[in-house]
Amino acid sequence: MIHAMLLTVAFFQFAGVECDEMMHQELDADFLAALHKKVQKSDPESTHLEDNTLALAIEWIRMRDLVAEGRIGKKANTFLGFVAGRVGVRPPDWWSKGVRRGVISDDGRVGFISRHFRNLWKGDKTGWQFSGVDNVVKSTDGLVVEQGAKKIILKKSDFCDLQTGAKWDAQEDGAVAAAIRDDICIVGFQCATEYPGTPYLIYCLDMKTGKLIWKQLLRRGLIPSLGGSGGPFWNYIQITVDGERIAVWSGNGATMAVEVFHKKDGKQIAMFSPYYLDGIQLAKPAKGKGAK
Repeated sequence: MIHAMLLTVAFFQFAGVECDEMMHQELDADFLAALHKKVQKSDPESTHLEDNTLALAIEWIRMRDLVAEGRIGKKANTFLGFVAGRVGVRPPDWWSKGVRRGVISDDGRVGFISRHFRNLWKGDKTGWQFSGVDNVVKSTDGLVVEQGAKKIILKKSDFCDLQTGAKWDAQEDGAVAAAIRDDICIVGFQCATEYPGTPYLIYCLDMKTGKLIWKQLLRRGLIPSLGGSGGPFWNYIQITVDGERIAVWSGNGATMAVEVFHKKDGKQIAMFSPYYLDGIQLAKPAKGKGAK
């Protein structure tokens, strides 16, 4: 899903890596094995740990095991509050509702209702679709992203990551997820062709100069593409800014995911997805399940 933008290739250096060298970050086997090992050694009281990603995983499993089987419903409220308190970002209403609609099977796997998400995108269903801003429209100067009286113009020729043609194309480049706050614009594209529906890159741009402040890779495996007749838009993405923290929220029928970054430099703070926690258990069961 998330590709995006820059005004000069000279500014497209990130942590010493040139634009054309940027690679997708997968949830590789080593990462998952290490996380699962930590989780399986933990218990429901371990959510005070410094590792935010681990803490979110433990809290999710604790909640999941208390539900045991069936719809999550209001039992998700504690987890949603934990996300806000732990990493300092408030889940959007659609994301919270999506988590509450989750259904847990008897083997600890979770599914979500996907049909709601494709209808959350704003804009013309046959043209540009977007989230988080007032409007996205193509002009002779480029792609215009607008929020109130503020706007930024994005020129396709300045984005060497987005290898989908010389001109902006709503079908090839995908939907736009963006947030404009104060003097910055956080933006990215839902990649509709190369990696349908999957998060990829986000960019933080200076509203006055259009220059890149930072860009960050997203973990593509957090939210798998569903494909099928719904296409990439079965996934929905929203970027939010809470104080000094930026969050990329995504959801589809397979999972609900979030990644959180520092606003100043794009350093990752935490990530979460039930998708990589299906079937994983804590060292001790949550009270209410397995207790005698």
